[in-house]
Amino acid sequence: MDNLVGQKIKKLRKQKKYTQKYVAENLGITDSYLSKLEKGQPPSITLLKKMADFFDVDQSYFFIKDDELKNFNETEKELIFEKDLSLENIKNKFNILKVDDQEISDDELKLMLEVLKAYRVSKNDIDS
Repeated sequence: MDNLVGQKIKKLRKQKKYTQKYVAENLGITDSYLSKLEKGQPPSITLLKKMADFFDVDQSYFFIKDDELKNFNETEKELIFEKDLSLENIKNKFNILKVDDQEISDDELKLMLEVLKAYRVSKNDIDS
């Protein structure tokens, strides 16, 4: 695998305008180790989970290439990596009410969330 995980760590860090030192301190690692991770050293599963929690993304974020998301708008990308996929959270946070001018039922939304969960699992299984 290429340095996808490292690139994603660096991208999140820069998006949030965090220094390596700040991120490293919050993860309980050294900034030199974080630098190595960003350059391609793979993190442990435990550290990857801590990073996902720290950056408030689902772990699948680290395994999905940006070009796989080119057809999604920013809100859809945010939904893909949302950690809390409860029906209530998704309805409140993303205000998903209609698709093609038709109301989305709770059952349809539940199905969409199950598909998203399955996609995340498949990405984690294939790429890890």
